[in-house]
Amino acid sequence: MTMLGSHLQKIATTFAMLAFMGAADPDEAAAQRLDKTAASIAEQSFGDAALQRTITLSELGFANGVEMTGLSGIRDLYFPIARPSTVETLRLLLPYRSAAAFDSLRYVKVSIADQPRLTRPLDSGEQSGEIEIPIDQDDVQNGFVHIRIEYSGAMTEDRCVDQRVSGAYLSLSPLGGVIATLRRDALTSVADVAAMMPRSLEIVIPTTPSEAQAAAALALVAGNPDAVLLSTAVPASNGGEWKKARIILEGPEAPSLQTRTGTTPSIVLGGDDPLAAAQLLRSRWYALASKSEVGGVRRSDRQPANRLDFGDLGGPPAILRIVDRGNWNVSLPATRIPPGKRVSGVVVDMSVAGDGGKTPPVVGVTMNGLLLASATVTDEERTRLRVDLPGGLMTARNQIEVSTTRQVRGGDCAYAPQGYDAQLLPSSHFVLDDAGPADDFFELGAHFAKGVTVVLQNPAMLNGTAHLLHGLIDEHTPVHVRYRTAPKEGPYIWVSDLAPPEGAPKIRFDAGPVRLADTSGTVLMDGTDLQSQTIAQLQDGDGRPVLWLRPGAAFGKPFEAAAPQELG
Repeated sequence: MTMLGSHLQKIATTFAMLAFMGAADPDEAAAQRLDKTAASIAEQSFGDAALQRTITLSELGFANGVEMTGLSGIRDLYFPIARPSTVETLRLLLPYRSAAAFDSLRYVKVSIADQPRLTRPLDSGEQSGEIEIPIDQDDVQNGFVHIRIEYSGAMTEDRCVDQRVSGAYLSLSPLGGVIATLRRDALTSVADVAAMMPRSLEIVIPTTPSEAQAAAALALVAGNPDAVLLSTAVPASNGGEWKKARIILEGPEAPSLQTRTGTTPSIVLGGDDPLAAAQLLRSRWYALASKSEVGGVRRSDRQPANRLDFGDLGGPPAILRIVDRGNWNVSLPATRIPPGKRVSGVVVDMSVAGDGGKTPPVVGVTMNGLLLASATVTDEERTRLRVDLPGGLMTARNQIEVSTTRQVRGGDCAYAPQGYDAQLLPSSHFVLDDAGPADDFFELGAHFAKGVTVVLQNPAMLNGTAHLLHGLIDEHTPVHVRYRTAPKEGPYIWVSDLAPPEGAPKIRFDAGPVRLADTSGTVLMDGTDLQSQTIAQLQDGDGRPVLWLRPGAAFGKPFEAAAPQELG
């Protein structure tokens, strides 16, 4: 039987073949330097009473570090820190690289809690080094340490020279960050442990988890690409460095949330609804768990908001001082779209200070690398851009960039380069319409937001299923798990070698050999290879979306990938 051609990507039932591939190692040199520095700090005076925790730029969302080009740039960083009383010492350590194509006078300035703490000149040639600054406990404010990196310079005092020809840059390693020496005996509450837990997460589940335990574990893994499932806790052996967090799922007789001491602190989820406890743990309300044990936690019946603002996604409210170009980035995962809605447009509100020049600043909006709109700034009022999204642009994970570009007044022999304020306003938001039927994987996020049932044939399928659902569900999704029986209502995910009881899949594996060919008839994959792959099909089940995952040979096995495998 000849199957779908390579060009048929937008059919009503979409399928994907998923392979697990290896990835290159990160910057080992920077990692070793950070480990040695963390170890030396831990050995100074605290011994076994101390626990070392390094919060990296990568954990803050800067997977590739921070890079500032040209001769100007500002970046605000907020490192989460539990109560100051839980901390013995704090230290900022940022490995960096810098270079310039031509001679220039450049420097980097670091402020902590709005107070200047370091300024350092940068050579014109290629150089690397480390910024290392001790941080006072008083610098911890509202659960964060605020770090501001300012990068600036000039090529010459001659104002007739265009400053932009420098070819200069400053790059901060994603492995740099804040090294915290924590007091083990002070990490007593669930909130304290949750605030300082590493992003890398081990979830320990029973050998035969209940449906409620499986739902909590699945949501935690699907919402965190750095999470793994374990049926047996592996003893921590990192010499006092806290590199992996641990969440343990126990039975309904256990409290909903509790801390557990050991080589590294862990959190136990229990009660009748461990998913509700997991959702509290991953929400902004986790600070309410201010004791070592929390009793019953239940999910709220409150309906989700029918509006999606940039601020709901952690959109940066910072005011930037822009010389030539500045930008703000907002991430939009499909799981954050309100139930039953789709994003049809973007409204961007900007406030941009005038610079007295004849050429007005320009505001631009891009999404997933596509320029959607731009407009010149007026002096009288804020600038508003309303943009309709073209079809086919949305994915499971989306990146919106809002930029402001000014005409640099340096080089006109009258003024040295000067930055002027600009801000992305909190009234910026997404335009929402009714979702309609799902015809691509990423559109399932909005359908699952009201609730989704994952049907497993056995608990061994849990790990593979959770990793494939990155981008479609997360810790906030109302997930239910059932073994072998499809629900009577609502969307569901069917994980089985056999087709789901509802709908008509385009690809079946019980009606003879199957092969994959292109439109010219050239066979791309024969039946043997195809049978070994994990296949995902989206189909309609009497008016509700059904996602069928047919497990392949490597389904559920440990793997490492440069990026998590995602549908959509």
